[in-house]
Amino acid sequence: MTLVRFYVLNDDSPWARDRVACQLAARGYQQGIRTYINLPDLAACRRLDEMLWTFRDQSFIPHAVCEAESDNDCVVGLGCNLEPADNFRVLINLGNEVPHFFSRFDKTLEIIDGREETRLAGRQRWCFYKDRGYPLEKHDL
Repeated sequence: MTLVRFYVLNDDSPWARDRVACQLAARGYQQGIRTYINLPDLAACRRLDEMLWTFRDQSFIPHAVCEAESDNDCVVGLGCNLEPADNFRVLINLGNEVPHFFSRFDKTLEIIDGREETRLAGRQRWCFYKDRGYPLEKHDL
């Protein structure tokens, strides 16, 4: 069963969730864990695509924007509500809703920042997972 882990931030800056997503993707990349980042729209996908190239001064995270389910040659993939190929093990959800494909991952990571609308949507996703019996963890950052 998919483990769902919530990372809760006090930071309410618009880029806080993206920064943490990059850090989690970097950790997965270093461990060789295929990670898919689900984003709400194409603008968010482009923004995170750029950030993954530049968020560290001396390194970048190799990644690709997945445009079809068959895109699976990368360790880190980005997509906008697109079900990724089967070889990804970790899902980082930056969308506002639970993706319909979350349960096929070993782990689903949810990042909640300090903005009220993000917290409200995060509480709704927490209830969704809890009501269905998924194991939940919460980490305050």
